[in-house]
Amino acid sequence: MAGPSSRMLTLLSLLQVHRDWPGDELAGRLQVSPRTLRRDVDRLRELGYRIEALRGPAGGYRLTAGADLPPLLFDDDQAVAIAVALSVAPASGADIAEGAELAASVFPAMRVGGILDHGDSVLSRQSEQGVHIRRLPAQIGADALTHALQRLKMPDEAHLMIAIARRTVSDAAVMEALMPGSAGADVAALAPQSSAISIKGLTPGVAYDLAQCCHPVPGDRIVGLRRPDAGIEVHAIQCPVLAELADRTDEETDWVDVSWGDDSEGATARISVMVKNEPGALGILATIIGQHKANIINVRLDTRDTRFHTNLIDVEVHDLQHLMRLIAALRAADVVSLVERV
Repeated sequence: MAGPSSRMLTLLSLLQVHRDWPGDELAGRLQVSPRTLRRDVDRLRELGYRIEALRGPAGGYRLTAGADLPPLLFDDDQAVAIAVALSVAPASGADIAEGAELAASVFPAMRVGGILDHGDSVLSRQSEQGVHIRRLPAQIGADALTHALQRLKMPDEAHLMIAIARRTVSDAAVMEALMPGSAGADVAALAPQSSAISIKGLTPGVAYDLAQCCHPVPGDRIVGLRRPDAGIEVHAIQCPVLAELADRTDEETDWVDVSWGDDSEGATARISVMVKNEPGALGILATIIGQHKANIINVRLDTRDTRFHTNLIDVEVHDLQHLMRLIAALRAADVVSLVERV
């Protein structure tokens, strides 16, 4: 049961609904006895609130209207709702702009600053209660908020706090912006790669390989390179090997114009991930990759010093979009310093 002061504030908030409250129902709401309710009502009367006792078999109470408006109590959501109404009042066409401005000045919480404070408190409260932390696969990094603002198309943190306070952005949207893929978007299981890749532009039955220098995935622009006594080697258009071959004559290179088949899905990409040299770092990477339903094929330690270590990770993904979302999520993790596709 709440303490007397908190209970009387709750009682006053209920009475401000301006309806008749049966005594038993009001006592039940407050989880007190009818006798305790009567004492609380008497204390409010001593403070100047005009509370009438209703006659009848059950009895009850009503906060009456008077010449002076008693102090009003608003919870966070009610305060934000009034703040929003006051902020749009001048544009409503009604001749109340001056009154709305005066009303906003009376209640500091209804200014933009108050909305910002409320939005920040909501975000902090959710973090303290684990609303975000419990669902995010890893602690977010210092730059995650900056990238989140870009994804949400908001100019700064103040606009995000206002959106959170006004509930124009959902918890899931904030999570998804902070760490793409963390809001639980459905991702289908990967199909077996041998049956999922098809390449247009090749003679049926001609063998091909996805180049190991650039690891193309469906969605990349690709080109084929014919090799003596071997299958066609498929490269991503930005592959460094192709840049080296650009100066060769047509006789020295045999290019094949190719593209992904309509239903192509699933290929192995390689990413370089620099992480802090601390316990559990690789476990966090594996958690994020697993949550995105990507499949780790191989991990190789590339470089390491006292502060960071860099790992080359071969990961199977659906397509380029799937890979980009995974990279964005890895970059958002606090333990990750740098992620690049190689």
